[in-house]
Amino acid sequence: MTALQSPESVAAFHAALAHFPSTAGPVCPDVPAPSAWAAAELQFIAEPKQTEALDSAAPRLAVRAARQWGKSTLLAIKALHTAVFHPGASVLVLALSARNAALFAFTLRRLAARLGHARRTIPGMPHSLVLPNGSTIRVESRAIRSTGLTGPATVILVDGEDPALPVPALLRQGGTIWFFATPNGEAGFFYDLWHNEAFNHWTRLHTTVDDVPTLDPAYIDERTRLSPWYVHQDLYAGFVPPPV
Repeated sequence: MTALQSPESVAAFHAALAHFPSTAGPVCPDVPAPSAWAAAELQFIAEPKQTEALDSAAPRLAVRAARQWGKSTLLAIKALHTAVFHPGASVLVLALSARNAALFAFTLRRLAARLGHARRTIPGMPHSLVLPNGSTIRVESRAIRSTGLTGPATVILVDGEDPALPVPALLRQGGTIWFFATPNGEAGFFYDLWHNEAFNHWTRLHTTVDDVPTLDPAYIDERTRLSPWYVHQDLYAGFVPPPV
């Protein structure tokens, strides 16, 4: 059992986060909705549930999504939108592993290239992006112990299904937190987000395979043949115990 699963530790975590309200710095006038901006500038046409996630202004957003729903792409778009329209913003993306961090950074650079931004990084941080307006986006694995965020608009984007989180780092950092994941068992912080009343201040969005009309039917058929467990967790983003 993780420490976050006890009622006392969850309450303490919730109380600590309450001391760090969402921050916002100078915002460009006439900021477009992220989904409309993505369609016009990145040629990304969002599905209805993707639009709901992209356009959410919630300071705490938990998205429980099926696999192949586009979690990484949507988080990369949200990161870029924040960085572009909040000059000097600092955005941190926490990925599941070093490999996932590299893959996310590749997606981020590919989208930034469509905006005409050259590949500029923070010295010593290869999985980062520096925009001409002074905003920065860092992609790290969850092994970090400190966020090191500075700037007027601090945003933490969490990408991955591992229920673990670098809680001490989050406790010291205010700003917006978005957590997109596919469930992984019935334990951990992401599970608590959906089942503990201490986190009712979070905005929650649940999406399933039915919300992805463009998903390859062969992928759905393959998962369906594996076991009911894969169907419930991977396709319908359910919290289920691992198969025995």
